[in-house]
Amino acid sequence: MIRRLLATVLLAALTTFAGRASSPVGHVSDFGADVHPVIRAGFHAPAKAVRYGVTTAATQTNPVPDWCSYTQTGNVACIQTATNVAAAIGQRVYATNGYSSAQTLATPTINGALQVANEDTLSTLPAASFATVTTVSRAGYSTPGDGGAATYTLSSSACTLNSGAGDGGAQVPAAGGKCWIATFPNNEASAKVWGAKFNSTDDSASLQAALNWAVSSSGSLVLPCGYGYFSTPLKAGNGTNWTLRGADNGTCSALVYSGSSTTVDLLTIGEVGSSGDSYGVMITGFRIDSNTQMTAGDALHLWHLKQSRVDPTMSGQSGNGQFWNGIHYDEVDIVRTPNAYIYGAANDNVLANGSKQSESWYPNYVGEVRLGQGKIAPSDPQLSRGGSGQYSQTGIHVAGSVGGFSVDAVDIIANHHDVLVDNSQTGVQNQTVLLGPDTFTDSSIGDNIVLNDTGSTAVPGFGGTKRFFDYGWNACAGCASGTGNGITIQNFTDGAVVLAGYAIQGNQGHGIYDEDASAYVSISSSEVFNNNTDVNIASSVKSPKISSNNPTIMSGTAYEPNALTSTLPMYGGPFAFSPAVNFGGSNAGVQTATTVGNYTLDGRNVRCEFNLTLTSAGTATGDATITGLPMGQDASIGATGGGGELSYASGFSGLTGAMALSMDSGGSNFANIYQWGSGGMSPVTNSNFSSTSALRGSVTFIRQ
Repeated sequence: MIRRLLATVLLAALTTFAGRASSPVGHVSDFGADVHPVIRAGFHAPAKAVRYGVTTAATQTNPVPDWCSYTQTGNVACIQTATNVAAAIGQRVYATNGYSSAQTLATPTINGALQVANEDTLSTLPAASFATVTTVSRAGYSTPGDGGAATYTLSSSACTLNSGAGDGGAQVPAAGGKCWIATFPNNEASAKVWGAKFNSTDDSASLQAALNWAVSSSGSLVLPCGYGYFSTPLKAGNGTNWTLRGADNGTCSALVYSGSSTTVDLLTIGEVGSSGDSYGVMITGFRIDSNTQMTAGDALHLWHLKQSRVDPTMSGQSGNGQFWNGIHYDEVDIVRTPNAYIYGAANDNVLANGSKQSESWYPNYVGEVRLGQGKIAPSDPQLSRGGSGQYSQTGIHVAGSVGGFSVDAVDIIANHHDVLVDNSQTGVQNQTVLLGPDTFTDSSIGDNIVLNDTGSTAVPGFGGTKRFFDYGWNACAGCASGTGNGITIQNFTDGAVVLAGYAIQGNQGHGIYDEDASAYVSISSSEVFNNNTDVNIASSVKSPKISSNNPTIMSGTAYEPNALTSTLPMYGGPFAFSPAVNFGGSNAGVQTATTVGNYTLDGRNVRCEFNLTLTSAGTATGDATITGLPMGQDASIGATGGGGELSYASGFSGLTGAMALSMDSGGSNFANIYQWGSGGMSPVTNSNFSSTSALRGSVTFIRQ
């Protein structure tokens, strides 16, 4: 009875003490109480490292916060500070609190790890605690729950980064010249571990430290949702098998440049100018933007990157359009961009080039790039600002020494030129550029596609001439300006241009305009030409190398005369032309009621058919000709060349015999009209015509 009474009194005292702690559980120092809820600390004396709350030796008040699990409870009171840890180490406890007077508490751990609040607490933990604490769980970088949580293990050596100062994330300096080393599950960590806040503050230093870790550790760095502002350009050196990705598959994560320099690269992958390389890199799932209007530099500069995936959103359709260049594929090799959402550049949205002959590693790094679905265009704010200078200069610029550049399922739209292929960056020709079947080049300010590759030197080991393939859809060049060709071949020296897409239509200039007689241009039967304002297939030079295989010409003039002088086979038709009658080379006063003509191409053979009905023979005099033919006969054939006959003629007088047609004026786009007589053939003249003359016929010849 006495024993039970003493236990009841002791329980009441301990319950009063326990009410000051965050835990509802009381403690007893001895046996005898069979009431609950209590935890007995021992039979005769309390054991070490058991009590959860203790009073200080000075005042016997202000208990040290409970040693409980923040990870399990989410209770901030369960997180230890460096001061609390120091207070617990070597602290003596009064017997009046139920303990023997000389007991010392060792530093406890929860689930094998001491839990601390932040980076400052971790770095200032007392060395005396290291005898029992070698693993620490940090609840945040600045404050618990701020996303910067990580688990650390104590190293006996100093931090290797920043001369022992660590980086605040992967390495945190510890007392006594030691270092806390972070352990990241699956080698993946949030940028918040390094203190990036992704709010209105400048995260430059934190982001750079996080990038350094990812590259050096082949780690996966996750950018949280929000805006990670940086005023100092970010650089990731050469590394392998590392990742930089947003928090999800959308664009809730953004890196936004807010610096004062307008001429720098914003994010660089690889050590530009070095001979080293990076491979197995994935950069995806976030947006890059700029609050500074750039006048030079690249938003994302990729150097010597191999076998990698790179597809962040560049500015975005509703971005602010402040870049100079967007993505620069600089001497890369097999880089995929399966989601090509690239906007906002004043100069080139996409710039690609291989290595230069002056570089010791040439011809390695030949710019192999693959772009998948998406859109490459100015951002909406660029378009709404107005003025041609606000648009992107080029959607895709392939600029020399590129072994292979392919695009599919991408809409390249509303740039000054949607695609430009030249060798301006390296002086060496490109090898292959391919626009796939689901590629759209559309609504450029000038020409949709411009080929201006003057290089005659091929990349060693990649034999053959340069080639450009367009299997896509080409439309509306110059719709915003009133003039523009679907594709202009300015220079493509000894290269091959293969056009086998769906349509070349609605362009405000020519559909195809060839200015280079050395370029081989092949037009497939799959191409449909429609509503091009000027000629569908045109050339500024005679004897170009244009071949065509029955393309569909739905409207407009099929071929410009120079194009029809091509030295390569051409097939198709019938195509329309406008025949006329001349006398002595003049049609003064000649009027017609019917003027119909069409021609068919069969390799180099041409058949022209016409139907003419006059209402006035006019006032011109001289030999009669059928003029307006789409092209002339090959001049080298001479007078023994092509000819034809009239299948119908009426309203003529003074003829000596049947009329015939001859292409004996080689190289000229007219047929001479002759009549048979006893002395052979003689010209038909204006005197044989009347104001009611009608004639139908055809002529066949080998084109020049």
